Amino acid sequence: NLDEARTRLDVLDEQVGRIHRNNVRIDVLALLALVHDALGDEATAMEKLSAALSLGVRGGFIRTFVDLGAPMADLLSRWWEVQAGSQEVGYIDRILAAFAAEERATTRQKPQPATMPPENPLTRRERQVIRLLATDLSQQDIADKLVISPHTLNTHTKNIYRKLEVRKRAEAVRRAREMDLLP
Repeated sequence: NLDEARTRLDVLDEQVGRIHRNNVRIDVLALLALVHDALGDEATAMEKLSAALSLGVRGGFIRTFVDLGAPMADLLSRWWEVQAGSQEVGYIDRILAAFAAEERATTRQKPQPATMPPENPLTRRERQVIRLLATDLSQQDIADKLVISPHTLNTHTKNIYRKLEVRKRAEAVRRAREMDLLP
């Protein structure tokens, strides 16, 4: 239960913050970021992730984030897009590079069968955006629905167009349907 996890993690965050156990607090804040993201509260997820990164950058914590897997990589990528001018960007680059190195090592260990279909090229958030692009909603309505700025929506849309190799909204929706990314 995500709500119960959030409640317990909030209590734990308060406790470890009070006794200055920053190494544990980084873990707790990173988990809280993932829980809030899973609950659809991106603003709080980014706030918790920013706090974890601010603490983690001092000690160069990387494995803490990598161990949380693909959902954390996705969240970090989205954070990186929004916070491009932040002091933590170099730190994020190192963490994302560690994700890439881990994935390369895993791929070498587990060869994929040739018949396996290609993975979904879109992030979870990009899949949310493409679903809304398939509706009649305006860009502003989509941004409002996702609780993001129009600029962030534009960034997601550009990434979708690049990944799907298209130039227009209608082409993106058609291509997403061809790839079974949309119902």
